[in-house]
Amino acid sequence: MATFITRVELHEAVWSDYSVLHGEMKKQGFSQSIKGDDGKVYALPTAEYEFDGDLTQAQVLERVKAAASKTNRAFGAIVTGSVGQTWFGLPFA
Repeated sequence: MATFITRVELHEAVWSDYSVLHGEMKKQGFSQSIKGDDGKVYALPTAEYEFDGDLTQAQVLERVKAAASKTNRAFGAIVTGSVGQTWFGLPFA
């Protein structure tokens, strides 16, 4: 199973637009948290998401586009495939 980290930026957005985005991303199977090797769950930065599944980067991007389009805002997004992550200073979820 592949892991993907995605960042979405809504253009000319207000916080309520991001609330819509968060809900739509969840419906598409994305999470706003990440589980560490220590078993603890950490919150990702705002508008970053994790997706685990047997999809390609292009398929994950299509899910991102479907979710972000529900905000009715222009947006930019990046999807990166990962074999592992490391981080510092993220709060517990």
